[in-house]
Amino acid sequence: MTQIAVDAIVARVVEALQADAALAGASVLEEADVTLVPEDVQRAVSVSWGGSYPDRVTLSGHPTSWTSTVRVSVFARRDQATAGQRASRSLAAECFRVVMGLRTDAALLAAGLLDIAPPQMVPNGELLGTKLGAVDLDFSVTHQTAPGRLTYA
Repeated sequence: MTQIAVDAIVARVVEALQADAALAGASVLEEADVTLVPEDVQRAVSVSWGGSYPDRVTLSGHPTSWTSTVRVSVFARRDQATAGQRASRSLAAECFRVVMGLRTDAALLAAGLLDIAPPQMVPNGELLGTKLGAVDLDFSVTHQTAPGRLTYA
């Protein structure tokens, strides 16, 4: 069975984050639950799909263009300002760099990627007072699928 487009995109983002040297030691998973991250894990990254919508109605037999949200949530224990920057925001900056670098990724381009826009970045206020800093980065990803399908090919 062929992987649907959004799953291919999320999988590639996870793979790129796991392979990045600056993120070595961070737990990078798809759809991780922060409440289940072990206490000894200092930095964690969760990648999830946040929904998709077609950009416009297409003519029969033509590819469909979509805008999908890929959420990268970062978590840092003992989040405090160090060298003028919080650990969670530093981790968010590394994830930003990696994901924006995927705009020219050959595998994603071959799978219908059109663009990755800079994300909306929002601190996760639900974790205030827990010493666990969290930031959500919501990337808008524009991609195409084959006519009448959720896959590119």
